[in-house]
Amino acid sequence: TAVRFTDYAPMVFRRLREMFQIDRAVYIHSIGPEQVISNLLLGSLSSLCELVSEGKSGALFYYTADGRYIIKTVSRSAAAELRRLLPAYYEHFVQNPDSLLTRCLGLHAIKHAYPSRRKLSTLANQVQQKTYFLVMENLFHTPVPIHRRYDLKGSSYKRTLAPEIRVDPTVALKDNDLEREGEKIDIGPEKAARLLKQLQQDANFLCVHRLMDYSLLIGIYYANKNAGYGGGFMMRFVGVQHKPSDERRQHSALLEAGVRGSR
Repeated sequence: TAVRFTDYAPMVFRRLREMFQIDRAVYIHSIGPEQVISNLLLGSLSSLCELVSEGKSGALFYYTADGRYIIKTVSRSAAAELRRLLPAYYEHFVQNPDSLLTRCLGLHAIKHAYPSRRKLSTLANQVQQKTYFLVMENLFHTPVPIHRRYDLKGSSYKRTLAPEIRVDPTVALKDNDLEREGEKIDIGPEKAARLLKQLQQDANFLCVHRLMDYSLLIGIYYANKNAGYGGGFMMRFVGVQHKPSDERRQHSALLEAGVRGSR
């Protein structure tokens, strides 16, 4: 089997990883060919853990073995759209160091050819397959357990989980569940003002680039005096790209936003 690996915009993503203070050695250890490529090619999840949800686009999500990063398979059109957005995405982080947009760390593709089922197998009749995948930072890779998760859209329509699902702490509750629980995060007026300002700047970015249908993903952990840590939260502005056109609506790469803080 012939394999070809493509690393898109390597210098841009390298600068982004440096901006995000991601250690090169740790990243290579998690995303190196021996850790990821062989598993994607062979369809084996021995060193990758598949997430339960495939998302609206039908893409597959995987954790790396150490849990630090999420790998999302994307379509060819989604990869092309992300490459088109990359200059503006990079500039947004340069201008907004505290941006809450997701930390996209790399865009890659694997192209491999294998013989067809014909009796006479030649280069001409080999079957070729190309897999694109996006690497993102996992917001919930933390040294503390996440006790509560919410996925909020600011709407009440179909935003309630079934009771039998709500008991699973790894499942994100929805808007009506939050109203029912009555849970609040108190970060004080100054932090709240900064957070809202940054959310607005990132929302403007999403609007300019016609990204829609996003929600706010929140993870909450409670104080544990025995373990020596206080309570806190993290949040991510999650949106699936919808770019309407005269002919069709395209679903493209996932863009997220994240922030961490103490309660």
